[in-house]
Amino acid sequence: MPDPVFQVRRAGRADASNLAELAASTFRDTYFLISDPVEVEDYIRTNFTTKLLEEQIADDSATFILGSIGDRFIGYALVRHSVAPDCVTGPVPIELSRLYLEQAFHGRGYGSALVLASLREARERNGQTLWLSVYSENMKARAFYAAMGFVEIGARDFLFGGRIYNDPVMSRAIPQRSHHAPP
Repeated sequence: MPDPVFQVRRAGRADASNLAELAASTFRDTYFLISDPVEVEDYIRTNFTTKLLEEQIADDSATFILGSIGDRFIGYALVRHSVAPDCVTGPVPIELSRLYLEQAFHGRGYGSALVLASLREARERNGQTLWLSVYSENMKARAFYAAMGFVEIGARDFLFGGRIYNDPVMSRAIPQRSHHAPP
């Protein structure tokens, strides 16, 4: 079980700068050894600016979920409405677009807590299927998602560093609230 001091909440615009720093550092840590470091830095410069994250936080079709211990952000997830690839055949799909956690906190249940918060957010968005794509070489992430109930259902193209990668797509049903269970 996660330590009780770990908390999750939705991000607000005031979080954009700290979220940009966390997104850059966790992306760098995740991909630096399995991807070209120059391409990793190019991706960070393009995708994790404070301005861009402010715009994404303000977008009603997406929700950033922040995981923190005290005042320190250690992980985040991005749940959003998007066009699902054809292999996602479950009803009312919602994308888990990103989920990153500082490496020092892996294996403590915090990633699982972020997935559970993402499932709750997707359910609140009336989703019934949560899907994601994952880098084929990121075996740790693939195993983690499988342990969280995601099943590989196909693949989709992802442009990174001027090359197209064929990333596995995984999905799982979003548990719906029972009329008899507490919220």
